[in-house]
Amino acid sequence: MWAESTAGDFERETVTEADGTFTFLALAPGRYNLRASLEGFDIAPFDAMVLASGEVRQVVLLALVASSETVLVTEGSVVITVPSLRGLFEQSDLVALAVVRSHRVLSSDSFLSVVATELAVQKTWRGEAESRRIQYRHSVSNSEVESLTSGGRVLAFLDSRDGGVYEAAEPISALKEDLVPEVLAAYGDRLDALVALDQKALGGEREEAEWMEWAVATAEEPLTRGEAMSDLWQAVYTMEIDDESQDDVSEEPRGTIDRVLSQDQQQRLTAALQSSPTIDASNLELFSLVRKWDNLAATTWLADRLREASDETAGLADLDELTFLAQMIEDEALMELVDAASERQDEIDELWEDDESEAAEERRDFLKQKLAAELRQAFAEALTGSNREILR
Repeated sequence: MWAESTAGDFERETVTEADGTFTFLALAPGRYNLRASLEGFDIAPFDAMVLASGEVRQVVLLALVASSETVLVTEGSVVITVPSLRGLFEQSDLVALAVVRSHRVLSSDSFLSVVATELAVQKTWRGEAESRRIQYRHSVSNSEVESLTSGGRVLAFLDSRDGGVYEAAEPISALKEDLVPEVLAAYGDRLDALVALDQKALGGEREEAEWMEWAVATAEEPLTRGEAMSDLWQAVYTMEIDDESQDDVSEEPRGTIDRVLSQDQQQRLTAALQSSPTIDASNLELFSLVRKWDNLAATTWLADRLREASDETAGLADLDELTFLAQMIEDEALMELVDAASERQDEIDELWEDDESEAAEERRDFLKQKLAAELRQAFAEALTGSNREILR
């Protein structure tokens, strides 16, 4: 099984269980194509699946047996999460900055190789390494073995095993790799703050409000924003569920937010959104949060980014991604724009449909990019024209 981003910049591979079930854990939010391969079967792909942060999607792939036309149903789930930095920290035996020294393949089968990676520990935030050089044991697809490199600095979130061996504390996010200095500094600052809070908790001195302040500060930093949003949303959802469970709910939704985030924290998160130059997954999550207390500021930010965006910087570069945005906002005016654009894209797909040349494909792609650019501008105008009414 393969899950590949439609942008072509990311692919993850897994192997199904004996009964055909499968799971992809902790993919980043975005749009994916699913593929499967099994000798003797022709398995239909599942294309252009748009997934949001925190979403769990059940997927069914149909496989035809060429000889008998029997249909086999392969069913599994795709879990979309951006792991919380705090959650990774708390579930790890060892959190460390390390340098990758070497890789050694321990075993392999048709799909996966078990690799022992030697890490030279430079600094620890949690736990103590048994030595300055540790062995991190993990599995990679056979196609990735040749791409393993040495010398890079990583943040490692690991669990200890017998014999001084370490494994991933979380299956997907055990290592943060290829860290440039500014990214390392941002993570180091937030981990230092976590260590201080952890020590206060051991002494019984830490207040829950301090955890919330940590999450807000982490979300303010663009380089760590995505890994704090789940903590912020969990706090909001928990409070909303508590409110809904009450027989007499007298507070407005704004009252719920005010009990989770102070006015100062709300203003800081609004400012963080307004200073964000691009539309990406973590900024869209922040946008969704900010609109709970400042709809006008959030909508204005989104409209401005849509007006400024080019095909290279949009983050919403095609019709499927813009459709996802309209569905997330739950606005009828935007969905009407999407429906009209979908009809135009169908017409583009019909152009030169019998011409499979590279020139014809490039022409279709150009027209689709132009359509997406026009739709981004139409979205911006719709948001600006009615931003006091929509996104409530």
